[in-house]
Amino acid sequence: MERVLARFTDAIIVLSSLQRDEIHSRYRIGRAEQFTIIPLGLDLAPYDTAPPIEGRDDKFVVAIVGRLTEVKDHDFFLRAFAAWNRVGAIAHIIGDGHLRPALEQKARELGIADRVRFLGTRDDPEVFYREADLVVLTSRNEGTPLTILEAMAAGVPVLATAVGGVPDLLGDDRGVMVPRGDVPGFVDALSRLAGDTALRAKLAAAGREFVSRHYAKERLVRDIRELYERLLR
Repeated sequence: MERVLARFTDAIIVLSSLQRDEIHSRYRIGRAEQFTIIPLGLDLAPYDTAPPIEGRDDKFVVAIVGRLTEVKDHDFFLRAFAAWNRVGAIAHIIGDGHLRPALEQKARELGIADRVRFLGTRDDPEVFYREADLVVLTSRNEGTPLTILEAMAAGVPVLATAVGGVPDLLGDDRGVMVPRGDVPGFVDALSRLAGDTALRAKLAAAGREFVSRHYAKERLVRDIRELYERLLR
């Protein structure tokens, strides 16, 4: 169906070169000249105006945000968090999905149920990201993960598996990446980041600057307007 529709389409918008290559080269949809890359854009104002988080205890909070589905690989995260076994660290699992009962059972089996909080779906990203000391992403595959962009916007450092479009966001020392499925490597990265306040601050600042420069709402609007103007001409 998409191949047929592409024949009558003036332009196809994709979020990244990776997505363009997958749609055009792998699935043979559209012609190369039809594609325009327009990355996501975020409204950064809520992150700029959010009040300080009050009442934080001395726990080190690791947050993972996303649907509780297979591709996000929360099972990997729970195994790594259990292997890390850092005193005073807790996990915030934000999001919901059909795997929640199995993941809650997994946390009990691993003996970490008292340190893992399943918070369900929340609609206040400007708050729940900033409640964390570190945001992690353990996906098996990703395009342009919104979670990473939102964490950067909130000024929180990121640790992620190096899949899909993740290196495009975290490359050049904007975050820490480990290979997919590498539990020992992930545990080592957790230890390094938790023990290095200066490194976390450096990554957070670099991430925020990157999002402001490349993923702001204003840039998205400008890109879309320029595309329409080009098509109209």
